[in-house]
Amino acid sequence: MNRLTLAQALKREARVGGSGPTTTIGQTGEYGDLVRWIDEAWALISGQIMWGFLWEQATITILNGTNVPAVQTVAAHRYIQETARFVVGAAPLQYYPWAMFDQRNPVSLMQPGIPLAWSVRPDRQFVVSSLVTADTAIEVQRYKNPIVMTADADIPALDPEHHMMIVWRALMLYAGNDEAGSLYKFAKLNYDERHEILGLVDLPDITFGRALLDY
Repeated sequence: MNRLTLAQALKREARVGGSGPTTTIGQTGEYGDLVRWIDEAWALISGQIMWGFLWEQATITILNGTNVPAVQTVAAHRYIQETARFVVGAAPLQYYPWAMFDQRNPVSLMQPGIPLAWSVRPDRQFVVSSLVTADTAIEVQRYKNPIVMTADADIPALDPEHHMMIVWRALMLYAGNDEAGSLYKFAKLNYDERHEILGLVDLPDITFGRALLDY
């Protein structure tokens, strides 16, 4: 389902009159609300959890003389700990929580060298423990930012069998706005069922973390 067919499905479930919408672009009034609730529902679902469908392996570059990425398009809290490693030589960097990292690597005392560790600053910036002496590529695993739908043909980054989950969440928003208690309960029942199924197939298994090591 794409953005348009999601809005049309929401219209059917909400029993909204009329023959549209035929587009999601420039809608106002009740059809505009349908589109807005679909977009909001997708934002709530995709931003709620680090879903597996958002996982990616990527390369970031730390520029010469700095200890942060040249460009950071994904907030550093979405990076998976214990996965960052140098592209050349494949040497891993140890992850440390910010308080421990900052105690060992005060910004005012940061020195040039080969980084041995990385962390996430309070402003969610990815940082390494030394000022690199040449542009340095680091391979990471992370969860992409959710992609906002803006066009009729945009398809959410979610397996098709779970697309109705967006409709049920949007129907909850519609029913809550319309004070339709029975419709809200119906939508929530279907949404919770879909959410549970998605969680079973798309969330990682629970594992134990590694012990923190000195460096």
